[in-house]
Amino acid sequence: MSETTDADRRPRGAVTAPGLAGRLLDSAGLRSRWAWVSFGTLIYWLAPQSVRLFYPLRMGDLGASDLVIGIAVAGSSVAGLVLAVPSGYLLDRFDSRRVLIVSMVGLAITIGGFVVTTSVLAMAALMFVQGLFQMWVWLVLQEMITRVGDGRHAERQLSLFSLSWGVGLAAGPVAVAWLYAAIGFQLLNVVCFVMILTAAAAGFLVPASLREVEPRPPADHDATRKVGMLTALRGSLSNAVVIGVMASSFVNIFVQSLRTSFYPLYLEGHGVGIALIGVLLSCIGVSSLAVRMVLGGLVRRFGVVRPLIWSTWMAVLGIAVTPITTSPAFLVAAALMIGVGLGANPPITVQLLAGRETTNRGTAVGLRMLANRSAQVVQPLVFGALSVTIGLAAAFPVAGVLLGAATIWTGRRLAGFRDQGRVRAAASDT
Repeated sequence: MSETTDADRRPRGAVTAPGLAGRLLDSAGLRSRWAWVSFGTLIYWLAPQSVRLFYPLRMGDLGASDLVIGIAVAGSSVAGLVLAVPSGYLLDRFDSRRVLIVSMVGLAITIGGFVVTTSVLAMAALMFVQGLFQMWVWLVLQEMITRVGDGRHAERQLSLFSLSWGVGLAAGPVAVAWLYAAIGFQLLNVVCFVMILTAAAAGFLVPASLREVEPRPPADHDATRKVGMLTALRGSLSNAVVIGVMASSFVNIFVQSLRTSFYPLYLEGHGVGIALIGVLLSCIGVSSLAVRMVLGGLVRRFGVVRPLIWSTWMAVLGIAVTPITTSPAFLVAAALMIGVGLGANPPITVQLLAGRETTNRGTAVGLRMLANRSAQVVQPLVFGALSVTIGLAAAFPVAGVLLGAATIWTGRRLAGFRDQGRVRAAASDT
């Protein structure tokens, strides 16, 4: 398999910006759309996605009741649930780069609003609007990375995207918590505002000759733009990969929501100390990041689908066996399993969409986001009902059985795509 470089994708007659800095950036592959996408992903998870974790605390400081805080948080999430698919459909019809820059600027403006507001009502309204811009930013970033193409160039950029995602997810909450304690909520949002605007400005610095490096659109691209939303939706839902990605993403977010809700609640209720709970949550985060370091090799060896199903089973089994014992060694092992599943699933599902969905990528990514939001809504309802009915400890293995059934179904749905992304030994050196 021959390697494709940015130079191979550059339009004829294009001239790269001169200068030593430009040549260094070009040689490192950093002056491309894909590097910008990874940079934007890092900033997204470091700044706004982490700062929002502290909005309920700020609303409490302003005197908001638990009910008002709950309504505000739910409102910001429900917006994404309702508008994910229509937003993805519209993204198929507009230039991704411009939409991303506009969404980043809008996100920065709403974050700036948190700097000056001291009203609970105004903060709730800002959270709702910010939820929309955050959804659009993350939707576009995922849609853009699915257009990276194939070959070793695609593998490098997908790895960089995955690593940026993992680093931001792992380091963001810690960094934001430290800044919140050190400089306060308002200055924290100033820092976040500057970071988002920097990411938006970086889009203008990408040389024009390297902006459009994705493969040429199919011959029926213009016709695709004219397809109605219901037709595009039916087309994506008829794609086995899209359905498999939705199911796998639902399982992943269900487990992730458990990690931040009933998982620590169960541990504390059964005598596990706060310090050990913190260690277990850290183990999940560390293993989520570590598995992304080796995903590229696993995909080359086994294809995309097998690591996806294996890692999903690890997360499901890690949750299911948690109530067996409170032995620290056992809980650490289970936490590491959970982290592997949570870390591997998102980049692999994005790579699956990149390899199979070509005409309605935005709609497909919107459907994936719909599955994520649905899991966030369903998880507390289903798991809460199970814990009330059969007890909190028994709810974990029962949920594991349900999620395991969904994983088996997903594996069968994706059985025909097991070799996608696999590089056979005979072809790996060509």
